[in-house]
Amino acid sequence: MALKLVAVRLEFFDKKLQAQMFEVLGFTEEKAQEQFGFLMNAFQYGAPPHGGIAFGFDRLCSLFGGSESIRDFIAFQKIMPLAIL
Repeated sequence: MALKLVAVRLEFFDKKLQAQMFEVLGFTEEKAQEQFGFLMNAFQYGAPPHGGIAFGFDRLCSLFGGSESIRDFIAFQKIMPLAIL
């Protein structure tokens, strides 16, 4: 059984690298500037490397509770209709 306990992410903070990613995703330079110009312009002033890590409390509960699914421990599941709450 595979188990994911944490989520980690790092954000792009380099203008050239971000521009390359937009190109890979199929954005023209003009379209990227139109939709994400605020971000690309902000990179001119320098952004620190940043990211985050999040521990999944529901995942830990499922591990220690002996369940194979975290659905037993999620307080408000997105797929659950509100009417049954």
